[in-house]
Amino acid sequence: MLLSFLITLVDECPELSSIKLISPILKPVWTTCLKFDHLRTLELNVTYLKFELFSDIGQAFPQLEHFVLDARTAKYLRATTPPDFRRDDNIAELHSQISPSERGSTSAELSEFHADGRDYPGFEPTPQYEPMSVSVESSRPAFLRLEKLHITGSLDLIQDLVKSIPSRCLEETALTLVRSKRPKFPKKEKRVFSGPLVRIDLETPDFATCLDNVFSNWRRTLTSISIGQHEDYSPSDQGDIRAPVYPTLPVPLCEKILMLPELERLDISGWTIENFLKRPSLLDPICSNLKFLHLPIQSNSKGVPFSTLDLIAELFPKLVSFQSSIVTLDVADIPVSNPLKAIPRGLSHGLEILSVGNTSPNPNPKEVLDIARHIFALFPNLKEIRTHEGQNKDQWDYIHSLVQVFQGVCLDHAARSLDLST
Repeated sequence: MLLSFLITLVDECPELSSIKLISPILKPVWTTCLKFDHLRTLELNVTYLKFELFSDIGQAFPQLEHFVLDARTAKYLRATTPPDFRRDDNIAELHSQISPSERGSTSAELSEFHADGRDYPGFEPTPQYEPMSVSVESSRPAFLRLEKLHITGSLDLIQDLVKSIPSRCLEETALTLVRSKRPKFPKKEKRVFSGPLVRIDLETPDFATCLDNVFSNWRRTLTSISIGQHEDYSPSDQGDIRAPVYPTLPVPLCEKILMLPELERLDISGWTIENFLKRPSLLDPICSNLKFLHLPIQSNSKGVPFSTLDLIAELFPKLVSFQSSIVTLDVADIPVSNPLKAIPRGLSHGLEILSVGNTSPNPNPKEVLDIARHIFALFPNLKEIRTHEGQNKDQWDYIHSLVQVFQGVCLDHAARSLDLST
């Protein structure tokens, strides 16, 4: 039924612009989907794929702008010689041939279709995709219009696909690493064991290099970046193999992200990051366009000191939402205020959402009051403090209620001043 429906759809809605396919995908279904040559959005959820799939996609969908690939459980077969991404004169010439009118055209008919391969009678759970001949010109530009790229998969898959994107207009990328559960060892290194096996993390450096290439290639166009690690990765399931659950992203890489001139959103999850915001190289104003900065919140993330909130407010004047673990709410890291004097350097920052957490509450009510007052002095327009289970949720909820009291008092004072002036 699904196949016959797709065949009819090709005839009735040739300018279909969006397709979402959930594996398993049979070869006849995929062959039919390749005929939608006006496609702008493609979402795939697969359990088996070969590199040649990307070549088919790039050739069949020359207008593709959004590509989302979820291959977290996929078996990936690499090409013998994966292509390398080069921005040469030929690519530049192909870009110059894309007219603005081509990008803006839309279909007045059906524009979106979601299909689940499991709805197709007699589906086979094993290799659902095989390389096939696509009836398009081999010289047709591939992935030149891509603006959004989301990949969840193995390191090999992410590396190969990133190298295959010649687009110069990539604005949004989300790369989520699914780690190999097999132990990794340096090549040609003699391995002598006198105790339990130790898993050597060789994937993080290569993943960081891949990210660095992404930030260099699309420095002038990237506005949204998401970096993740598959949450189901758990070394405790691997017997004697030991590894950190949340490996650390290199500090220089995090700094390079924040130097991207057009960046508006940064989300990092599943990784540990060092307190790179305190480094001297970041003390000058940066990332003036950044509106969403979401750092990891988890039990073994170091987070940032409470005092770093002052720096956040200064470095990112347009920030609307900030998320991070807080190292501690101990007295040593809390600015003490005089209840009879205004807090110096009070700001009118536009932050609306503060998403925080820390491991243990502060037992001193006076210090908790100072925390709430300082947050209000930095972010008077705050609408919400989001908290997280196991991250001192009750105390942060209480701090939010105190901030709301301060906001209410300011409104009362403003109304009183208005009454006195009339």
